[in-house]
Amino acid sequence: MTIKNILLALPMLTLPLTAMAQSNPEKLPGSITNAVTDKFAPIVCHQGLKKAIEEVQKCYQKTPAKYLQIEHCMVADVAVVMMTNVDNINRKKNNIPPQYTTSYINPNQYAERVEKYRKIIPEYQNYDQQDFLKYIGEGMRSLINKLMLMKQDKTIHCVE
Repeated sequence: MTIKNILLALPMLTLPLTAMAQSNPEKLPGSITNAVTDKFAPIVCHQGLKKAIEEVQKCYQKTPAKYLQIEHCMVADVAVVMMTNVDNINRKKNNIPPQYTTSYINPNQYAERVEKYRKIIPEYQNYDQQDFLKYIGEGMRSLINKLMLMKQDKTIHCVE
């Protein structure tokens, strides 16, 4: 085989590797964040973050660990963890005791929950831990933005 033939064949040989590398989406599909927003935003808006924490825990309990629908739980989970931690930080700045003290909202515990599913579900196993957290995190930005707006102005943004 000549150098020219090898150079021509090289892209074809690397194509499967390139396709595999590109098969991991960088963020969750919008359909998932929309579904999570539809389910969890009214809970946060009308019943508060404590109730949202309970609903996230129920989501994990009701969704078998091997199913991709667990993404709904993970997205709601990170939203709740972020919002409760932001609230606690703001309270601390104002010398007010934190409202959310459960260890469940600790970001390290969230990362452990997510890592558990990354290892179990075959579709996630091509991600390393950091890329998987980014995959979940990038997909939920719109949810966090919507929830923060709702929390700030319940009369305009909340829906019954």
